Parts: sequence; C-alpha cells; structure tokens
Amino acid sequence: MARIPRGKHKHVNLQVLWEHHKEIARRLLLGERQFEICKAINVSPSWLSIITTSPAFIKYLDSLRARTEIGIVDVRKEITAGAKDSIVVLRNLLKSTNEQIQAKVAMDLLDRDGYAPAKVVAVSSTTVHLDGNRIQELKEQRQKMLEQSRMVQIN
Repeated sequence: MARIPRGKHKHVNLQVLWEHHKEIARRLLLGERQFEICKAINVSPSWLSIITTSPAFIKYLDSLRARTEIGIVDVRKEITAGAKDSIVVLRNLLKSTNEQIQAKVAMDLLDRDGYAPAKVVAVSSTTVHLDGNRIQELKEQRQKMLEQSRMVQIN
C-alpha cells in the first residue's frame, strides 16, 4: 500500500497553536534541548524544526519569554529590597552587647565582602631518594613509553 501524499511542509503556515505546541515552547523556555523534546513527545527532529521556525510559534515563544522576564525582574527587586533591610539588621547586630553575635556578624560581613579566611590545604610530605641507577631506569621507561605512543602516518 502506498503512502498517502501530504502537502509539502504542512505546518509551515501554522496559524493556531495547540496545547502540544505550547508545551514545546515551555520546554524550550526552560532550556530543554530540541533532541530531548523530540524523545519526550515522540516526534521527529524535522517536524519539531518546522514548528519552532513558524512565525506563530516564534511570536508565542517571545511573548512567553517576556512574561517570564517580568516575573524575574520583580523577584530581583524583592531580593534587592530584602538585602538592603538585611544590611540594616546586620549593622544593628554589630552594636549588640553579646560579643559572640558581634563576632559572627562581623565575620559574615567580611566573608561577603571578599575577606574570607585563607583555606588551609593539608599536604603530606614524602621523601624520595633516587640514585643514579634509579634515575636511569626512569629515563628508559619514559623513552619506551614515548616510542610506543608515537604515531606513524600512512599516506
């Protein structure tokens, strides 16, 4: 039985977005790759490419991004406002009568400003004694490894 012929690029002139088109847009907005989307919703990469390049889909994706960014901007404003209030609280705690609280707040403020304490890295020291014979053996081993790793180019 022969295949039913279909119009060339049936979805190029996509006018109305269905729910599965909107789901694709949401997944793309979340950073999911197109090949992952293809596997998840069981479509071919060429079909997905046709959908994602249609003008209606691009317009919807742009509007979705704009709505998302508006929400992100609001969250950033809230975080900035909260940070300003937090600084006031920390400065008031620096004037506390409890020395432990003062020390903790002072350390936190210094850490945030880039004056964190130096990290100590423990290194165990080992002593190696090499005589002339051992050095010669190591050189020979290295030479053998280099000879084995050389590649021969065949034209």
